[in-house]
Amino acid sequence: MRNVKQIYVLLIMIIFTFLDPQLYCQRNNSKGFIITGYIEGIEDSTKVVISDDQQIDIDTAYSKNGNFKLKGYVKYPTLCSIRCKNEYASIMVENVPITFDAKLKNMFLNSKIKGGKEQDLNNELNELQLPFANCYYRTKDSLNNIPDLNSTERDRLRKEQYESAKNAMQILREFAIKHANSYLGLEYLYKTRDEIEKAQLKPIYEDLDSLMRSTPNAKALQIYLYNETVEKGKPFIDFEAQTLDGKLFRLSSLKGNYIFLSFWSAGCGPCRRENKKIKENYDRLQKQMIIVSFSIDTNKVIWQHASKVDSIIWCNVSDLEGEIGKVKTLYGVQAIPTSFVIDKEGIIIERYDGYSDRILYHLEALINKNEH
Repeated sequence: MRNVKQIYVLLIMIIFTFLDPQLYCQRNNSKGFIITGYIEGIEDSTKVVISDDQQIDIDTAYSKNGNFKLKGYVKYPTLCSIRCKNEYASIMVENVPITFDAKLKNMFLNSKIKGGKEQDLNNELNELQLPFANCYYRTKDSLNNIPDLNSTERDRLRKEQYESAKNAMQILREFAIKHANSYLGLEYLYKTRDEIEKAQLKPIYEDLDSLMRSTPNAKALQIYLYNETVEKGKPFIDFEAQTLDGKLFRLSSLKGNYIFLSFWSAGCGPCRRENKKIKENYDRLQKQMIIVSFSIDTNKVIWQHASKVDSIIWCNVSDLEGEIGKVKTLYGVQAIPTSFVIDKEGIIIERYDGYSDRILYHLEALINKNEH
């Protein structure tokens, strides 16, 4: 069962769209988008940033009387985020004029956005999810800020939080399945693919029109549906990738050693904490296993910078295909970090979803147990 954080991270990442003639127009609109925005509660010269789904900044603006403008170009309708101070809001960006109006506090819940048809659908979806989103954040606030909660009340709030996320996820699945012939409907189907039975997903994929089948998300979904994916207790799936200096890397070249394979990205906080933990203990770890960090970044410069900051001196590779990469798909990676332990015979003996400060303790204990 996914924990509540993993479930809700998926919820806030994905928005859906109707297939509409405007989609065809937006792909050929070389003028890009302009977001005319206002955020209540910010001072002049406050920084406002829009980032794409790879957490790469598209544009930056500075407010005046709460107003700002952001502009840029997206190849396809893209789920982006507008960030201001420690708040953010999700926005579906097409190459059309967009208006953004929000309060700074809880901006994710308190924003009104008008844009293309996809944002219209986003608004509709947000309305359906709003009661559950409010419940999630209310219980989160209570758990974090009420110090004298007894164990019974804390358990009740955690259950309520989990149920709210679970119900919101159900709404997303039904919404995406209904509107599968859309860019972000497909993105949701891909990103939450292990939440839906393959027997249900296959006819949805086969009913996609030719335009949707040509999209990166549809191609990634096809890989998932019609290829064998990794499983605990079975051999690893070999792959090729590139190192930062352009050398070819093949996972099978490490067979005969214990391997810790971890998928990460520069914009993932828990991933960066894992990198730091590995670096602090690397002298000891390298005697027991070979560590392979697989970046799902699409921008080599960003990958390179994060690797330098984190002092990654172990195997550090990528296919630069991002969220929809073939390797990531075959390894069933949904959220990151996700890591695998591979034994000397090439069998996957463990999988870790997410990061824990005790992950290296469990990892070393597992290898020691397997050796005896």
